[in-house]
Amino acid sequence: MEIERLVVGALQTNCYVLKSDGEAAVIDPGAPDERILEAVDGQGLELKHILLTHAHFDHLEGAALLKERHPRSRLALHRADLPIMEHFAPELHPDAFLEEGDAVAIGKESLRVWHTPGHSPGSVIFLHEEGQLIFSGDLLFAGSIGRTDLPGGSPAEMERSLRRLVELESKSKSKGKGDFAVYPGHGPPTTLTRERASNPFLRELVRQMSGALDLDSDSDSPGSLKPEGLWPPERR
Repeated sequence: MEIERLVVGALQTNCYVLKSDGEAAVIDPGAPDERILEAVDGQGLELKHILLTHAHFDHLEGAALLKERHPRSRLALHRADLPIMEHFAPELHPDAFLEEGDAVAIGKESLRVWHTPGHSPGSVIFLHEEGQLIFSGDLLFAGSIGRTDLPGGSPAEMERSLRRLVELESKSKSKGKGDFAVYPGHGPPTTLTRERASNPFLRELVRQMSGALDLDSDSDSPGSLKPEGLWPPERR
């Protein structure tokens, strides 16, 4: 599967155009940017899916343009984020709702849907299991995590969602598989192993999960997963 990353919009959202066997899917078209259309139309691809990791404005503002130019494409998000979409983009109407475990076909490739609330009630991530790829939306960034202080955010749900990623990385290692590449909603790509080792929020979570957390430690550990893990940092 070919992946094209385009940074779009005022908040520098990562929009991903996935291509396989003459078909394409667009993840998080955050602005009505002609480069997104060029990435699809320039190669004569059929746009099958417009996939939203969540419904905040900076991840969907280009969806209307894509639907206008490709009316047969399928706009999809998790049902729990529908009220957020209706607030930011009442003109949009989803063609389908994403659920935990759904498989989204793109040519001969397939993405698996995980429901990962925390940043928003209907946040999802997309896994390409064969290629060891994760499109993490605003769940996980290089060196940080998504904010939980917006309406519908939940630190407890964010922690549960991140635990799934830690467990995925552990299972992959135990089976002798390679690392998972992470393509986040903002910022540079990273990997699960790198984030487990260096991301302070994941490091804290790993300590909690292993039972090795020293509550009396004087270290600079965050102590708990809190909404200070924000993107962009200046929006704290």
